[in-house]
Amino acid sequence: MNTVRPWKPGPSCLTILPTFRCTAACANCCFGSHPWVPGRTPQEDILRYIREAARFESLSLVTFSGGECFLLGDDLVEAVALATRLGLATRCVTNGYWASSEKAALHRLVELRDAGLTELNLSTGDNHAKFVPIENILHGAKAAAQLGIGVAIMVELQAERRVTKQVLLEHPLAQGLFDGHDLDANVTIVESPWIRWRTARFRMTRTV
Repeated sequence: MNTVRPWKPGPSCLTILPTFRCTAACANCCFGSHPWVPGRTPQEDILRYIREAARFESLSLVTFSGGECFLLGDDLVEAVALATRLGLATRCVTNGYWASSEKAALHRLVELRDAGLTELNLSTGDNHAKFVPIENILHGAKAAAQLGIGVAIMVELQAERRVTKQVLLEHPLAQGLFDGHDLDANVTIVESPWIRWRTARFRMTRTV
């Protein structure tokens, strides 16, 4: 596995939104994603974007978001592997729908770990939890930590809410993931406001 590039001045991150389709339909989604958005970026374009961006010596990270990037299946693994071969760190932003159990999460993540995935970024909060239980988030986080993948959990911050950082820390499934209420060195939880995207329509120039 290639060593991640040292820092240099210039653009440092390429973010790829391969699809606006998502398994959830959160009211405050910044991209207005939901299960009925059609289309995705062709795989050959995704790979080309990574190769072209890697020409910047300052580039150190490729982020796959969406929509739900895990809907790409094996194509996501291929894209992560390419970025890794080019010496780039990788991050996948996901709602964790695929982590219905720790076993399921391990099964889904092991190929990404082998492809070189650096960080799993899990999104949750009151809106997300209507579609994906917080248990999925903890299954995914525990599996990633076991595999040596860095974990960041992003929690929706709003005035009145049920899902908080404290709720995650105190959940029975969090045992072994956190040392008491201190986060594992490889796990981060961030509470942040989410901004609603007011335009419901998206236009993609190329879809498959």
